Amino acid sequence: MTRRSLQLRPTHVKDAKAAFKQSKYTTQIGLAIEAEIQAQSTVSAFFCGRPLDRANFNKLCELLDLDPLVVGEEPLPAPAVNNNSIPVAAPAPALCRERENLWYQQLLAPHALIRIQAPAQFGKTSLLWKLLDRAEQQGHLCLYLNLNSIEPAGFTDSKAFFRAFVCEIASEIAEKYVDCLMSLSRYDELAASLTHTKAFLKYLEHLQQKIAHPLTIAINKLDRLLDFPAIADEFLFQLRNVNEKSKKGGIWGNFRLLLAYSTPRIEEFVNIAENRSPFNVGYSIELEEFSPSEVAALAASKGLVLDAAQIEALMQPIGGIPSLIQLTLKSLSENESLQFDLATTEPLYQEHLAVLKLWLQQRDLYNLMRQIATNPTTTTVSPKQRSLLHRQGLIISLDRQVRARCELYRRYFAWN
Repeated sequence: MTRRSLQLRPTHVKDAKAAFKQSKYTTQIGLAIEAEIQAQSTVSAFFCGRPLDRANFNKLCELLDLDPLVVGEEPLPAPAVNNNSIPVAAPAPALCRERENLWYQQLLAPHALIRIQAPAQFGKTSLLWKLLDRAEQQGHLCLYLNLNSIEPAGFTDSKAFFRAFVCEIASEIAEKYVDCLMSLSRYDELAASLTHTKAFLKYLEHLQQKIAHPLTIAINKLDRLLDFPAIADEFLFQLRNVNEKSKKGGIWGNFRLLLAYSTPRIEEFVNIAENRSPFNVGYSIELEEFSPSEVAALAASKGLVLDAAQIEALMQPIGGIPSLIQLTLKSLSENESLQFDLATTEPLYQEHLAVLKLWLQQRDLYNLMRQIATNPTTTTVSPKQRSLLHRQGLIISLDRQVRARCELYRRYFAWN
């Protein structure tokens, strides 16, 4: 049977990005709209070489004049875990209109810096794209950058990282703005004659001087920096630095930042002085589990009418975890006779659970998660272990104790 997913061959990722630059589309958001793809993050996944639904993959290839038989390949059967991400479709968060509008206002305010924190699969990427979409509607030049897209060589040292980050900006910017970029050779000259951090600021300043629009940059997967303390210190300080510069107006006045990460209280894991940190300035958004009213609204958007008892039964095993709520409602919309008891619905989550298990095993955390699931009151968890499990959405902290986030996780890891 033909698999449903396709991804770019590693040797053709650059070809796809080059085709995008030569196309009529000024942003990935515009390409997503033309392809009738609801989640713009799907387009970003395409250019990162991650698996897509076959229909979406073929549509994007068609719009970029690429031959899917040449540039595409089927992903390996085993799910690939990339750093801290789980390959389950991330849902758009169910937001009340008032709160959503407040976030838009924060983004459009001068010198905005917005921090979005939530466990994996809680909708951070979807929210980033919604914010970028709104900013673009207001005339901003928007760039979406994912630190997981930077090759390992880019994390050799700070100099290599800043250069790799500049290259990411160049690869994401639309063709119509390419002439606004400082050449990479000029950047290298500045890095050699000044420092790589000063060259980085000159690079951004040059871009802002050349474009006639506000510049909004979204940086996703900021957690990756936690494995590289020296790079984290320098890069995070420069993010704080450009935000401080933007408050003074002038060329920098139109610069805005969006930062997304999964680690709760991330500032505790970064050895950086308060006056150098971007985590104590700007506006903070913490995405939480869906509430019963949000689940009801989401169900209604799918044509489902659920009463309070049904919603309680649906949420009993999985809580309000967004990705699992979405998966359950999708299955329910396809099979309205589906029962809400865990024995009936657990098979829906097997792929998700298998990927979580693999993620834990790769980090030597599986036995610890089993202990938490079976005997949380006596299990000792170090701060780093607690952070990793929180980041993946596996646990909830209660004072000094931790427990599995939902009954599904408790039951699965206690018996597998």
